[in-house]
Amino acid sequence: MVDNQMDTATAILKCKAALVPDGDHLMIRGMFLNIRLLVEVKHGATLASAEAIQHDPQGEFVWVIKPDQTLSHQPVRTGTTDRAKVEIQGGLSPGDLVVISPVNNRNFMVGGRF
Repeated sequence: MVDNQMDTATAILKCKAALVPDGDHLMIRGMFLNIRLLVEVKHGATLASAEAIQHDPQGEFVWVIKPDQTLSHQPVRTGTTDRAKVEIQGGLSPGDLVVISPVNNRNFMVGGRF
């Protein structure tokens, strides 16, 4: 059973559940549990690694690796975030290469496989 109101101050949605004990993984009455609800599936969304998203006073951006192996500062508009993936609503196209970790120079192809 789900309460139809969310406490916006704490982001808590009240739920009641009947749980089946699973070995050592047993909920205790009155404990808090973090849950994730899938409420929408977006088909054809452009995704990037959350590590690629940087912030400056103008907003969110990524460092794009251009074909000549130079970097370009590219503002982006982001949408839904799901753990390590971020929906890119504007500023990048599938196939663009972005820097995800300047420390060890790894890169990531936008829209690549996860």
